[in-house]
Amino acid sequence: MILQAILLFVGLITEVLSVQLLFQDSLQTSLIIHGVSSLSISLAVLLFLGKYYRHEIWIAFLFTLLLCFFIPVSGFIIILFVVISVFSTHTKFHKHVEILDDSINLRDVKPVHTRYGAGGAVMRLVNKAKPTSERARALFIMGEGNLARVNSLMFQLFSDKSDEIRLLAFNILEQQESSISEDINKLLEMLKTPDLKQETAAKLEKNLAMLYWEFIYKKLLLRELEPSMLQKAENHALSALKVLDNDATLWALLGKIYERMKKYDLAAKAFSKTADFNIPPSQVLPYLAEIEFHVRNFGAVQKYLNESDTLSDVALIAPVKRFWSDR
Repeated sequence: MILQAILLFVGLITEVLSVQLLFQDSLQTSLIIHGVSSLSISLAVLLFLGKYYRHEIWIAFLFTLLLCFFIPVSGFIIILFVVISVFSTHTKFHKHVEILDDSINLRDVKPVHTRYGAGGAVMRLVNKAKPTSERARALFIMGEGNLARVNSLMFQLFSDKSDEIRLLAFNILEQQESSISEDINKLLEMLKTPDLKQETAAKLEKNLAMLYWEFIYKKLLLRELEPSMLQKAENHALSALKVLDNDATLWALLGKIYERMKKYDLAAKAFSKTADFNIPPSQVLPYLAEIEFHVRNFGAVQKYLNESDTLSDVALIAPVKRFWSDR
């Protein structure tokens, strides 16, 4: 921070000096000093924003340099406004990133009046002494939440004595599986399109990897079928990365796949790669901490969870961060 302040101070002083020389008809000397001023201010911006934005930061440096040089004085004011705006956006972004991850369906927004919450729903669902109507209601209540958390329970209901409960559980899983499979088949057909652009094909591969991973994430498969699905997700992700090697989401997805496959070294490398592309800490640090937990490197777990205060804003991670902060 001290170096940025020095560069900024030098830039301002030399800019004032260049203006004075311009009024004294020393045009050539004024331009040279103005160039030094523009370079100094641009370097200060580069060093400041480089702490928060790593990818393509040199484009910002070139933009700043040209703006300061070709628009004397007022160019500096414009750059100052832009830098403050970008920094403000960065500091606020983590507060919204978790919300943007989930798609919103208006059907899920309407209020649901129940006598019990998700915990009560699970207790009533597994209690076979309860009336079938009440257990079915509990199943619907659970379905209104995060399906990834309840799908594993659906498989247990396949052996339930109640036909209604068995059919409901099967339909809940079958609808999700059918929707994903339908999207996969569409993308596979699109990949067969002749003369398909390389970038377009890579994006299709990325979407395929995400869809195959969704089977795992939403727990729509029996454990025995996971390896083949993970292999498909890995193959498509690696194929997409040949073209989309600067896609942070794709690197993060590959990290999740490798973690599930227990290839922890590869998972850590994939997640670390996302740091080059400004991905929010809440999308990376918890996974790196989880990988270190698997290999019993507890010091690294604590390090990653304490690396960013933004993790305290994520409801599911905040308690874990507090626990490890006290170790």
